[in-house]
Amino acid sequence: MKRLYILISFLCLIDAATAQNSNQNYVVTRTMLNESSSSYLDVVKYYDGLGRLCQTVHNQVTPQKNNLLDLSEYDESGRDVKDWLPVYSSSAYLSASAFSSTASGNYGSTARPFNQSVYEASPSDRLVAQYGPGAKWSDKPMTTDYMLNGSSEVLSCVHYSVNGSTLVNGGSYATGELYVVRTQDEDGNTVSQFTDKQGHTVLVSQLNGTVRHDTYYVYDDYDNLCYVLPPAMDGNISTASLNLYAYQYKYDRRNRCVWKKLPGADAVSYVYDLNDRLVFSQDGNQKSRGKWMFYLYDDLSRLVVQGECANTNTSTASARSVACTRVNTATGLGNSGYSSDFALTAPVVYLVNYYDNYDFRTLPGFNNSFFSAETVSAKGYLSGSVITVLGSETKLYSANYYDKKGRVTKTVSSNLLSGYETTTTIYTFTGKPASVKHVHMAAGKTTQMEIYTYTYDHAERLTKVEHTLNGAKVTLAANTYDELGRLSGKSLHGSASNKLAYAYNIRNWIESISSGGLFNISLYYGYNGNVSRMVCRCPGDNKTYGYNFAYDNLSRLTSAQSLIGGVITLGYATNYSYDKNGNLLHLRRGGQTGLSGTGIIDNLSFTLNGNQLKSVNDDATATASNGFEFKDGAKLATEYMYDANGSLIKDLNKGIEIQYNLLNLPSQVKFSDGSTITYTYGADGVKLRTVHKIGGVTTTTDYCDNVIYENGTAKQLLTEEGYVSLSDKKYHYYLKDHQGNNRVVTDQAGGMEEANYYYPFGGVFLSNGNDVQAYKYNGKELDTKKGLNWYDYGAREYDAVLGRFTTMDPSSESYYSTSPYAYCGNNPVNRIDPTGTDWYRVKSSEEKWEYVWDSDIHSQSELDKLKNDATYLGKTYIDENKTYYSLFGSKVNAETLEGSIYQLVDKGIIATAEYNQEEQVSWGGEDIPKPKVDFSIEEITASDSKYLGIDSHRNEYNISYENSAKGVYRVVNGEGLMKASMRDWIGDSDMPKHIGGWQSGSRMYHIRFMNKGGYDIVHLQFSAKNANALLQKYNKLFSR
Repeated sequence: MKRLYILISFLCLIDAATAQNSNQNYVVTRTMLNESSSSYLDVVKYYDGLGRLCQTVHNQVTPQKNNLLDLSEYDESGRDVKDWLPVYSSSAYLSASAFSSTASGNYGSTARPFNQSVYEASPSDRLVAQYGPGAKWSDKPMTTDYMLNGSSEVLSCVHYSVNGSTLVNGGSYATGELYVVRTQDEDGNTVSQFTDKQGHTVLVSQLNGTVRHDTYYVYDDYDNLCYVLPPAMDGNISTASLNLYAYQYKYDRRNRCVWKKLPGADAVSYVYDLNDRLVFSQDGNQKSRGKWMFYLYDDLSRLVVQGECANTNTSTASARSVACTRVNTATGLGNSGYSSDFALTAPVVYLVNYYDNYDFRTLPGFNNSFFSAETVSAKGYLSGSVITVLGSETKLYSANYYDKKGRVTKTVSSNLLSGYETTTTIYTFTGKPASVKHVHMAAGKTTQMEIYTYTYDHAERLTKVEHTLNGAKVTLAANTYDELGRLSGKSLHGSASNKLAYAYNIRNWIESISSGGLFNISLYYGYNGNVSRMVCRCPGDNKTYGYNFAYDNLSRLTSAQSLIGGVITLGYATNYSYDKNGNLLHLRRGGQTGLSGTGIIDNLSFTLNGNQLKSVNDDATATASNGFEFKDGAKLATEYMYDANGSLIKDLNKGIEIQYNLLNLPSQVKFSDGSTITYTYGADGVKLRTVHKIGGVTTTTDYCDNVIYENGTAKQLLTEEGYVSLSDKKYHYYLKDHQGNNRVVTDQAGGMEEANYYYPFGGVFLSNGNDVQAYKYNGKELDTKKGLNWYDYGAREYDAVLGRFTTMDPSSESYYSTSPYAYCGNNPVNRIDPTGTDWYRVKSSEEKWEYVWDSDIHSQSELDKLKNDATYLGKTYIDENKTYYSLFGSKVNAETLEGSIYQLVDKGIIATAEYNQEEQVSWGGEDIPKPKVDFSIEEITASDSKYLGIDSHRNEYNISYENSAKGVYRVVNGEGLMKASMRDWIGDSDMPKHIGGWQSGSRMYHIRFMNKGGYDIVHLQFSAKNANALLQKYNKLFSR
C-alpha cells in the first residue's frame, strides 16, 4: 500500500535541499516513489495570515531539479484576482515581487503571465470578466452578464411544456421569469443560458451574427427531460419535425427511461427489472427482425451474459427480479455455465463474463496450456470473458490475472487465427508500467514477441521508450522537457534526423513542431484558441503549404484560404456553409485538375432530410484526376438512404450498399459492379478482419491485436510511434502534427517514405513519396479502394469527401445542438473528436475505488465490456456552450460562480470517496483516525468564507471555515458519511415551500452560501428528482 505523508511546519524532518520558508505557514505533502523511501516528491503549500493559499511549490520537479512555483493574489475583499502561471526557480519560496521578476525572466518582460479575474461591484461578487495570460489578451477578456429574460429578440424564450405525452407551445415566458447568464469568449462569440426557478436549463441560445441558434429543453411534472429541440427545428414542433430533429424520451412510473427516440431514427425501447437493472433493449433494426437484446446479471448486479433473443413477453420482466445463476458445467445459455430464471426464446449469446475465480477454465474453449491457474485471487474482479465473432459461431476466449494490489499483470486472449495474445505487465512502485511484454501466436505462423520498456525521470515524466522485437532492442522514443514540464523534444530511433522539437506560446498552445528538413509546421491562433493559420512543409517540396482559417460565431469552419509558398491562391482552398444543426449545405473545394494544375474540383450543394443526406449535386466540372474529390455518380432526387437506426445503407454516388451488424458497424459494403468489402467484428466492437473482393482479386487483412496480416502473411506490427515492417524487421516512424495526423512516414534512418498534406476535413490533397501505409488523418486507417475513401474511427466510419460520418454519434445526447453526423462540431482544425466525459469507478491497484472518466463509455453495459467490477455513475462534462452537467443532474453555466461550485462539489465528492478509503493516512508520520469529512468546496473568497452559513429555514449541514485555510470548507456531520446524511435530507417531509426567498411553490432542496452582510453568494438548488438522483449516485459512490 502506497503511503501518503502529510508533514506540517513544526516537524524537523525536512533536509536542507527541500527546506521551506519558516516565516510562512505551510503544509508539505510527500509522495513516495519507491519502496525504500529514498525517492519522493514534495509539494509545499503556503498560506497567509488569513489562511488563504498563496503559493504552491513543487520541489525539485523540473528537469534541472529547480522548483516549480505558482502564486495567487487577492484584493481588499479577499477575492482571488490574479493567478500567476508557474515559474521555475531554485528558491523554496518567492515573495510577490520576486515572483513577478522571475516570471518576467521565464516568459519575457511583456508577457503578462497571469490570469486576472474581475468581479461584479455588488455584494454577490459574481465573476464578470476573466483575462487570460498573454499581452495580446490584455483587452480580450471572457465576459459574463447576468440578466432576466425579456421580450427583446435576444432575451425572449418560448415556454414549451408537456401535456400528457404532447409537446405544447405555450407562447413566450413572461418577462423576469427566467435567469439568463450570457457568456462571451475572447472573439465575441456569445452563449446565453436560460434557467427557470426550478433550476432547469430551458434554453441555450447562441448567436451567429444576428441569427439565433436555440436548443430548448422540455421537462414533465416529475422533472424528467422529455424533449430536446435542436436549433434546426426553429419553432416547428409538428410530428414530422419532431421525428426528424428532436430527442424524445418517455418514462415509467419509477422515472426510468423506457422509450427514447433520436433524430431520424426509430425509437429504442428499454425494460428494467425490479432491481432497476436494464434487462432488455430493442432498437429500430431489432424491432423489424422481432429481436431484443438481453442483459443478465449476477447477485452483485454485474453483467454476466449479453445476447439477442426473440421473446415477445419482455415487458413482464419489469414485475420481477431477473436472476442469473452460474454452474461450472458446459450447460446453460450458449454452454456458458450461466442460466436465467427468465425463459429466453431462441437466445444467441454474444458476451459472457466471469468474476472472482478461474473455475471457467474447465469449460470448452479455454485451453489450459494458455489459460493457467490463478496464483493471486481475482475476488471482485473480471477474471474471464467469451466474445462471439459476429456473423459466425466462432468464439474468442480471454482471461485476466492480477497481483495483490488488483492490477492486471497478465491478459491472455485467443485470436481469429487460432492463436493467442499474451500480455504481461510489470509496474513501478507508483503504478506506472515499467515493462509490457506481448507475445503473439497464430497457427502455422512465426511467433512475434515484443517488450516495451519505460524509463521515467525523477518527477515521473516518461523519458525513454525502448522496444524489443524478437530479441533486438531499439529506442523508439527519447523525450526531453523544458523547465515548465512541457514536452520540448522527441528523438525517434536515436536518429538525429528523426528528432522533433516543440515550441509553445504563453498559453501552452503548440506554436511549432519541427524536424529539420523532414517536417515543419507552424500554427497561429485567434484569441479564443481557434487556429487561424497553419503552414506546413514536408519532404519532397521546395515550398510550404498551408491555410488561413475563418470561423463563424459558433466556431464552425467557414473557409480555408490556400497558402502555397506563403502566397494566397485558389489552390486547395475550401469554403463551407451549414444549416442550424451544423449539417453541411455547401462545400467548395480546390484541388488538382491535372498533373500540375489546380482549380475548383468540387462545388457541392447538399439536400437534407432532417440531419440525413438526401442528395448531393456537384456544379464543378469533373476532372480527369483520380485524386481526392467528390464523384457525382448519380443525378437523382434521393441518392442516400438510411436504416431504422439512422445508418447509411445506400450511397448511389459511390454506387454502394452497406449492411450493418447489431452494433451498427458495417458488415459489408457492396459496389454496383459486384465488388465487396466485408468486415468481421467481435461482439465487443473490435474489428478482426477485412476482406476486399475487387475485380476478381481477394485481399484478406487480419487484425490480431497490433499485428496485421495480409493474405495470411504477417505484414506490420504497430508500435507506439509507427510500425515495424515484418518482412524485413525495419522500423518506420510517424511524424505527427498537433492533431495527431500522420504527416510524414520515415524509415529508421530518418529518410522520408511518405508525406501527406490534408484538407481541413481530412482528405489528402497532396502526397509525396510512396503510399506505404494506411494510417493517415488523426492516425486513422483510410480505405481508398474503389473510391470508398472512408476513415475507420472505430465506432463509426467517416467520409472525409463529404465531411460527415455515415452513422449517428453514439454520444449525440451530449451534443444536442449539433447534427449527430457532423464531424467534430465542424471545427476539424482544432478538434479530433467530441469530448463528452462519462464517470465510472473501478478498483485500483491499492484495493480502493478510483473515480475516473472515459469518453467512450456511456452506459453500464459498455463499461462492463472494458472494466471489471466497475460501476457506471453518470456524466459530468462541459459542452460546447460552456454548460456544465453535474452529478446532481443539474445543468449550469460552467463559467459562473454557481457553475464553479457545482464542479468543485462534484470533484469533492469524487475526491472524498477516494479519500475515505485510504487505509493508512499519516499526519506527521503518525496514524490517526479518518476525519469525518464528506467533501470540500473550494474557490470561495476568504472574506466571504468566514461568514458562510446555511439558510435558517434548514440546517442539513454546518458549513465551517476550517483552519482559516483559503477556499477549503468542509461539510461535516455526525457520521461523516454523506450516504447517511443524504438519506435524512431526502426523506424530510417538512421541507417548506418558500425557502431562501425562492417563491416557486415547489419542494426544493438547497445549500445556500451567504457573505458577511447576509447576502446570497450562490444557491445550489435541487428538485426532489435531482436530489434523489444524487442520493442514488452517493449510494454507488460509498457502497462497499
